[in-house]
Amino acid sequence: MENKNKQINKKTTKIVLVILIAAAIVAGGVIAGMTIAKKIPDTVTHYGTVKGVSVESSDSFTLRISAPYDSKEIKYVSDGTKECVLEIGSTGKSYSVSVGEVKYSSQKNDDMQKGEVGIGLKVEEGFSFEDGETYVFKMPDNTVTEKSSKTSVGEVEVKFTVQKAMSDQFFATLERISEYEIYNADIDEAKIEKEGDKYFLFVNVNAGEVKNLNEQGLKEEESGVTYLYKEDTIKMVTVFDDITVSDGEEKGTVIIKCPIKSDDVIAGSEYVVCLSQELLVSDDKTSASGEMTANFTFMG
Repeated sequence: MENKNKQINKKTTKIVLVILIAAAIVAGGVIAGMTIAKKIPDTVTHYGTVKGVSVESSDSFTLRISAPYDSKEIKYVSDGTKECVLEIGSTGKSYSVSVGEVKYSSQKNDDMQKGEVGIGLKVEEGFSFEDGETYVFKMPDNTVTEKSSKTSVGEVEVKFTVQKAMSDQFFATLERISEYEIYNADIDEAKIEKEGDKYFLFVNVNAGEVKNLNEQGLKEEESGVTYLYKEDTIKMVTVFDDITVSDGEEKGTVIIKCPIKSDDVIAGSEYVVCLSQELLVSDDKTSASGEMTANFTFMG
């Protein structure tokens, strides 16, 4: 009999993106989302790769797409006559989406040079994101183009699911293709402890057969550990380096140890820890862990 923790469909998997709908929507605060994973190769676009979605409010979000790197700032323009839509998965209802500000950003160091375009989007007609709902965003070709070359960022069709992690933020997943069979491991406990003068996150996972770190995924920043906490604002850090795994006390459990910055350790603060999908893999590398989240309060 198949293990009940395994998903039947080996082809479908998800990359976790952290999407923050600010606690401070009421107070007018804006919190940007960040991706845990760098690569989402199977969304539809002819320009670059859809890197993520950041939700700024209950009815607005930003689509981030990889773009050609340029040492000088690239300018983009949008065509307001193009019809963008957001569909609700459970009902099929569609909402019109208007394009707002489009920004280009770039990053260069000894190892890489990359560009990214952020497309601000607002959903019309009284729309509001809902916990646990799946959405499909569609943007036709030539909606957003480079101003000088008139090169379109392409047609985009991306599907994502929004899930609430705390009262004031959501996790979202983008679907992509994977060769892994997903094993639904789960977190038994998460905590912060100090060793010497350094702090670490310890996450006890009921891992079953997926007991090994996905070293390749960490190296390519396709999987990682993210922690979120609230100080004056909600803050989030994703870690790809210096993560270790060891056997837990109970059979089939492992302990993931992850460094946490001392400045991020706040007594009395609530934390969310997210282990991205495919962080753990089986010995034969045919199975991988699904996304896992846990909440805890650090008491100091």
